[in-house]
Amino acid sequence: MFEFIAESTHTARKTHTCSECNTTIESGQKYTATKCLWDGDFELSKAHVECIAAGNDMMDLLEVDEGRYFIVDGMSNDSDCKDDVLAHCKDYHPAVYKHLKQGQD
Repeated sequence: MFEFIAESTHTARKTHTCSECNTTIESGQKYTATKCLWDGDFELSKAHVECIAAGNDMMDLLEVDEGRYFIVDGMSNDSDCKDDVLAHCKDYHPAVYKHLKQGQD
């Protein structure tokens, strides 16, 4: 079970890995830190601000009502929706599309 605790936006002082697109959040970039409980375990994730927006969009499109849809899950090699995720991000979230393409190189 997923329980949201808090979310805050920061400017990176050092590099982090985006939990949404799995690429680097560079020093100076804005990111969102999300604190939650997932099946009783505390988790802290950090993601590009634009990746959070794209992930929320994907949750709405896929009608995910519990937990979190991570773009990186949709981009895994065994995912049936990899091409759909890329196409949606290319059309509606170009900055995220750029991250995803960078992660594939």
